[in-house]
Amino acid sequence: MKDLKNAERILGIRIRWDRQKKVLFVYQGKYIEKVSGRFHMTDAKTSSVPLQLQENLSKAYHPKDKEETEKMQAIPYASACGSLMYAIISTRTDIEYAVVVVSIFVTQPGQTHWAVVTSILTYLKGTKGKMHLLARELEFSWLL
Repeated sequence: MKDLKNAERILGIRIRWDRQKKVLFVYQGKYIEKVSGRFHMTDAKTSSVPLQLQENLSKAYHPKDKEETEKMQAIPYASACGSLMYAIISTRTDIEYAVVVVSIFVTQPGQTHWAVVTSILTYLKGTKGKMHLLARELEFSWLL
């Protein structure tokens, strides 16, 4: 058996231990960069919030004609939603509500739905270095 010391990365998730304060932080900066690149968001402006208050998505934004439907089929909407869901499960619970909202329309998304997904992606891009508290002493003392 060999002692490899504290883990710094597991499955692409970076880990930062602060044993003095007894907290554990995790973040996925590399994953977010990869997702931003996959959906061509590397040069996009960043957003300060994942979902704007005035965005009220509904079925009214579904494609209206065959041309718009074909255009939306070329957009990787479901793949983007899946990538965002993985980020939620791993570290980014701050985008959970926004992703749930856009995932409702995964079977028949429209241009407005896609615009909201790109807004979430730009928010992630702007906050990719944000660390999320995973454990405190009182909650998971066995882990720390």
